[in-house]
Amino acid sequence: RQERACRAAAAAAPSDLTTQATAALEQAGSALQTAGALMGGAVGGAANALLSKASGGGGATSSVDADADAAGDEEAEDASGAGALLEALRFALDDYAAAVEVRTTIAKWGLAEARKHSLEDRTLRRALFAASRGLAAFATSEPGLDDAVLDRAAEAAEALRDAADPPPAAPPVSNDASVPTSFPLFESFNAIVDEDALAGGAAAVKIVRPADLSAVRPAATVSEVVECLRATADACTLLANDRGNDEKGRWLRISLVEHCALRCLPMPAPLDAPHDACAWATVATNAERVEILRLAALISRQYCSACLSPKEPPTRDADANRYCAAGAFLCVIDAAARLKTIETDTGRDDPFCRRYAGRADRAAAGFAAGAVAGAKVFDAVSSTALLLDPACAAARAATLDYLRSLATKPQIFSWTEAEPIKALAPTDRGLLGEIATELGFPTVTDGVDLLAAYFAGDERDLFDAAPALESFRDAHLGWRMLLAPRLADAVQPPPKRKLWRPGQLATTWTAKKGTMSVKVAGSNQELDPAKLSKAANFLAQGASALKGFFGRGGESELAAPPSSADPSALCGETVKNETDVLYVAKMPTFDGSLGSADAELVLSYLTAPYVRIPLLLQFFSAPARFAALGCAPLQNVLDAALFEPG
Repeated sequence: RQERACRAAAAAAPSDLTTQATAALEQAGSALQTAGALMGGAVGGAANALLSKASGGGGATSSVDADADAAGDEEAEDASGAGALLEALRFALDDYAAAVEVRTTIAKWGLAEARKHSLEDRTLRRALFAASRGLAAFATSEPGLDDAVLDRAAEAAEALRDAADPPPAAPPVSNDASVPTSFPLFESFNAIVDEDALAGGAAAVKIVRPADLSAVRPAATVSEVVECLRATADACTLLANDRGNDEKGRWLRISLVEHCALRCLPMPAPLDAPHDACAWATVATNAERVEILRLAALISRQYCSACLSPKEPPTRDADANRYCAAGAFLCVIDAAARLKTIETDTGRDDPFCRRYAGRADRAAAGFAAGAVAGAKVFDAVSSTALLLDPACAAARAATLDYLRSLATKPQIFSWTEAEPIKALAPTDRGLLGEIATELGFPTVTDGVDLLAAYFAGDERDLFDAAPALESFRDAHLGWRMLLAPRLADAVQPPPKRKLWRPGQLATTWTAKKGTMSVKVAGSNQELDPAKLSKAANFLAQGASALKGFFGRGGESELAAPPSSADPSALCGETVKNETDVLYVAKMPTFDGSLGSADAELVLSYLTAPYVRIPLLLQFFSAPARFAALGCAPLQNVLDAALFEPG
């Protein structure tokens, strides 16, 4: 019986498998008798199992039921007599590939026999499904199987699975309907995706570092001024580094710097009217003086980067606050450089500050940095500024008083078209020469003038010995540029709707053959305080400040920004007094809000400085004219008359 079973298996197998099976049978010896006994029992058990399954009834079931019972069926199939038969063949052949081939052949025999019966039988379909899973598991149980053998086993397993759970039949297609022929992306449903790899690493936790805005307090002494400036610089640094809140941090920095300049820092008293109550009349240390100059330069970059926003254009009141804050800081750094320190009498204070204040080894009046040119620019731009904050009006008056008290001193850092920034003016050369001579530095080497190299920092020796000179130079230039009527004309706005980083607005000074250049680190733009505006060159003229505004003399050579309360601008022709109003050919009607008679009254009031405020308020307080303030141009006229200093 075992000989007939083995010969039948060998005859049905391929030629190479027949050779292997015959050789294995010849070599098996006594082991073949044991295998035969096992095979006999297995065949008998398989036959009995098949007969019992065939005799049992059962209707058709769905593939879902077969999937649910697949694991149990596989275990039953492995424990059946067929499993014992296959193990006996594997033992007899002693070849894993041959055993897979035999099991594949047996699977094909079983499928052919099953197709002779009704495949609607639930028991038969479950047996075919279990045989498919068992064949696939057996063929992949050991590595190294030949691809051809594995392909034949896979083909047989798929045939068993399709017979047990046939795919649904395609619905009938009419002549008008399109036939779905391919589904190229359907295999993505079976793709095995590693969800853990898709998750990625954990997001970095954002650390919010709050800025201590309350640390910026009013200062009454030089030590408190240092603390106030340091608190302002530290808070601005934290706000500038909060990348997620650029717009919010920008406004906080602007408000903080303006609060520091207009309400916290004490304004110095004019030099021609000193008083002991002034905080800058006290004695400080040289370290505090140098620190004030360094912090003022740093805050100027913070303030400039916050004001240069590409998202929102500046307003008139915001520009007015900027003018007053810049003017206040110009006075503060000048007063800091003139401070009398405890090292002054010993000669161990900063050489630049000692000579700037006129406390050198010989009597001198000292110097003033851009006081005349800066006062002209500040007076021009602020005369028509909308000063809504009373602190701005007070700071403007104090700034003009202090800068005008410096007009009699020798002017350094004028930086006008007559004395451009690219070349050292005679007074600049005189001051640098005195400092270099005092410290023993040469002013000329091999016929090359070294003063420009000292001032630009190409030769660092002078700055190392007099550090206040570098800080004063950068602070003065930074706040002078912030006096521009349009800041975008003075400093290039940032690209791509972002804010400049404060470090990108640092200045880079170079000197070549006595010619200096100043560039912004971030944009490589050249800075020139002599050209603060494309529309009006405030520093190009060397004449006196505004004269004749509202009839106070001749025309000024410094053109201030137009005022909304200027009757000449409203009429389109020159109007200086009430007589000129009578000769205006066509009165402005302000979008029909006022008649010709009322418009003539308004223009007449605007020609009288200061008196126009109560006259205009009384005019618009009348019930018949109150509704006219709904016109935006009239609102601007009233705002300018009330809040512009003139």
